[in-house]
Amino acid sequence: MSFKYRRGKYYWVGYLEGNKTIRKSLKVTSQAAANLLLAEYQLLEAKSRHNSKLLIIKKKIMDIFTEFKDNRPVRTKTKEWYEWCEKYFLNFCGEKGVEYIRDITFDHLKEFYKTRTLEAPEGAKANMRALRAVFAYAVREGYINENVVKKVKIEKPTKTIFRDLSFEEIGRLLAAAKDHSPSYYPLFAAGYYVGLRAGELRYLEPDDINFKERYVYVRSKNENPIKDHQERKIPLNNKLRDIIETMKPGKKYLFETKEGTPRVNNLNREFKRIGKIAGINTMGLNIQVLRETFGSHLRKRGVDIALISQYMGHSSIDVTLRHYAHIKIEQTHDEINLL
Repeated sequence: MSFKYRRGKYYWVGYLEGNKTIRKSLKVTSQAAANLLLAEYQLLEAKSRHNSKLLIIKKKIMDIFTEFKDNRPVRTKTKEWYEWCEKYFLNFCGEKGVEYIRDITFDHLKEFYKTRTLEAPEGAKANMRALRAVFAYAVREGYINENVVKKVKIEKPTKTIFRDLSFEEIGRLLAAAKDHSPSYYPLFAAGYYVGLRAGELRYLEPDDINFKERYVYVRSKNENPIKDHQERKIPLNNKLRDIIETMKPGKKYLFETKEGTPRVNNLNREFKRIGKIAGINTMGLNIQVLRETFGSHLRKRGVDIALISQYMGHSSIDVTLRHYAHIKIEQTHDEINLL
């Protein structure tokens, strides 16, 4: 039955699960909506009592995602990860005319994975991991009998050689950014002169820049936990210091939008646009290239591999060696300010 506690806001449902009485908040304030959800719980009870695979609750895919996120306490960034998957999967299901989760077949999932792989191999892999968790939830709740996502074979993506820019190319790119994208120019300069990951760049705060002691503090934050938990300090390049001193930093984030939010959207698109203006091949050109260029340029300038590893926040020197050991060492050494 559905009921409402005195002074309570939401309706609750009570049902039997074996010999145990279960009470759950329905998170609805309408009695009509409560009665509708009650019917679903009654189906669950009947299924438990008769162990029948025929009694499957008809549930929309978008409702499953909503339930899953509401019932799974996760960090903001993880929730965004599921919402990212939801967006792509719901668009795909809309194109196929599939509305209910019980109508999703193995062929649908295989086609979705193949389509996403052509668009973004790493993104496709992440989407399937998210779908596996969502479908597992649907099985537990009795909406489907089987987690079909497990049957889709996930191909291990080929690790491509990272791309970096030459000294001349990075000069042209930063010059183009200064002239054609002044709001993004300080962010792109920081990507090169400090070698930060995209998330570290987006969520960099004004207090992370220590002008007196001349370093950038890369620390873990709720919205962007540091990879491998490697917080670090990176010397503040003189050129970057001059750029930051002449810009107006945001209230919360150093490179925030007019709305006061981090630059999450359009970052790679704008970077590629500037690269095209600078006459650089845009194939595989994204914000990560700035980080890889930072490391390779330090190595070419003769900076010790252990120091590069420390600056980049790698989990071990072995990771850095795999990236940069092949680069020929030049005869100069003045660390960050050689860039």
